[in-house]
Amino acid sequence: MRFVALDTETTGLPPNAHLLEIAAVDVDRITSRFHSFANPGRPIPKFVSRLTGIQQHLVAGALPPNCVVDRFLRWLPMANEVVLVAHNVRFESAVLESAIASGSIRRRLSLEWIDTVMLARELNETEDFKLSTIARTHGWSMQPVHRAVLDAELVRLTFLRARRILPEKTLNRFRQRLEVAVH
Repeated sequence: MRFVALDTETTGLPPNAHLLEIAAVDVDRITSRFHSFANPGRPIPKFVSRLTGIQQHLVAGALPPNCVVDRFLRWLPMANEVVLVAHNVRFESAVLESAIASGSIRRRLSLEWIDTVMLARELNETEDFKLSTIARTHGWSMQPVHRAVLDAELVRLTFLRARRILPEKTLNRFRQRLEVAVH
């Protein structure tokens, strides 16, 4: 089984969020990475630009969200052989579903996920379960900056730490299958 850490940046919160950036890294093969900006087809809210540093000119020439997610899904190993690892799975799966729905091609996906928020709670090593707190607690030099590439790497490190400490049986308890159905 392959594990792939994923993070996205969006124009806001689902269901009205539009994908701006997506990054993924194979947990065990860090040279296997995916990154892309997405053009949401609308102005980026100022508070999002301040938070993420993603400006309109960075996404101007990018593909629309549905095309970017399609490229990401083609980059992934076969869906039945991969577990996506994310910090707040419900948010990330909703972003993917929304991006797919914005296109004309309809599909149904069944993806397996592990949520690093739940793993952090199980480990109970930090005062809260934010990526920034986890990174600071473990002395990781990088801090989340609401940019997909760096945050995906922090998700990867969080998962690796949990995998080293928790028994496989416990890790498997946190695996969940989510249907992403778009009609």
